[in-house]
Amino acid sequence: MKRLLVLLLFGLLGCGVKAPPRPPDLLLPHAPKGLKLMVREGLAYLTWEAPEDARYLYGFHVLMKEEGSEGFLTIGKVPYCQGKKGYRFDLKGLSRGKRYVFKVMGINKWGYPGPPSEEVALRWVSPPVAPLGLSAEAGDKEVKLSWQPMSGVAFFHVYRRVPPSGFPEDPIGIVEANSFLDQGLQNRVLYCYQVRATIMSEDTPIEGIGTEEVCTIPEDKVPPPAPSGLSVLKKEGMIELDWFPVETEPVKGYHVWRGRCGGPFERLTDVPVERTFFVDHPPAGGCWVYGVTALDLEGNESKMSELIQVDL
Repeated sequence: MKRLLVLLLFGLLGCGVKAPPRPPDLLLPHAPKGLKLMVREGLAYLTWEAPEDARYLYGFHVLMKEEGSEGFLTIGKVPYCQGKKGYRFDLKGLSRGKRYVFKVMGINKWGYPGPPSEEVALRWVSPPVAPLGLSAEAGDKEVKLSWQPMSGVAFFHVYRRVPPSGFPEDPIGIVEANSFLDQGLQNRVLYCYQVRATIMSEDTPIEGIGTEEVCTIPEDKVPPPAPSGLSVLKKEGMIELDWFPVETEPVKGYHVWRGRCGGPFERLTDVPVERTFFVDHPPAGGCWVYGVTALDLEGNESKMSELIQVDL
C-alpha cells in the first residue's frame, strides 16, 4: 500500500501538475488603450491601441449606447493582428441630433470580454460643406493659402501632402482666418494642399469634406545683394578686378561685365566664377567700365555692383 502511494505521488510530480487549469472566463485580455473619436472629411470613426500585454487577446468588440437607451449594444467586431498596434472602426448610420456613447472591449478566443476602454461620446450633427476658392501662392521656402470666408465655422483644418503620398490623418494647421502661411518648406518640391471647414458639437470637432486640392512649388525669386568693394589693378595689357564676396546668403558665383564708357555691357563669363577676382585682357585701349553681379543657388541674379572706370 505504501509503495502504491509513493508511485502515485511520483507520477503526479513527474507530470508537472502544480495547479488546476484556469477556466476560459479567467484568461481575459487587458483593456484597449487610448480610445479616440474622430470626424474627418464628414466620416466619424473610432481609433484605439491594443494593450501592451496581449497574451489572451483575440479581437475587439465595439459597443454603442444611444441617448435614452439603457445599455450598450455590440455594433462591430475587429480582429486582433499580432504585432499590430493601432485599430480603427468607422461609424455609420448616425442620426442627426442624437447623442451616442462608445467603448471598446477586448475578447479572448472563447469570446469572453475583458475590461472596457474609457468611454467617448458624440452628438452627431451634419458636417460643413467644403470651403470655396482655395488658392496657393508660392514664395521662398513658403506657400500662402487663401480661400473664401465661411459663416458658422469654428475653424479650418489645413492639410499638406507631397506626391505621391496622401494627406495625413491630422492637419498641419488649425486656423480661424481664411488664410494660412506654410513656412520652412524646401524649394523646388511640389506641395499639394486641401482645406476642410470644422464645426464643434459639444467637445468634438466635426470636419467636413475638403476643397479641391491645389499644388505649387516654392522657389526663391529674390535676388542676392550686389557685390561690393569692386577695385581694379592695371597691369601691362590686362586688368585685374577684385571684389568682396556676398556673405548674406549662399551664392553660385559671379558674372563679370565690361563695356565701353557710355556704351552697352557684355558679359565676360560664360558660367559664374566662384572666386572673387577676374583677369581681363581688353581688346583695345581707351575708356572701359566694369561691373560684377552675383547669382544665388536658385539662379537669381543681383543688380550690378558699383561700376568702375578704367582708362588704358
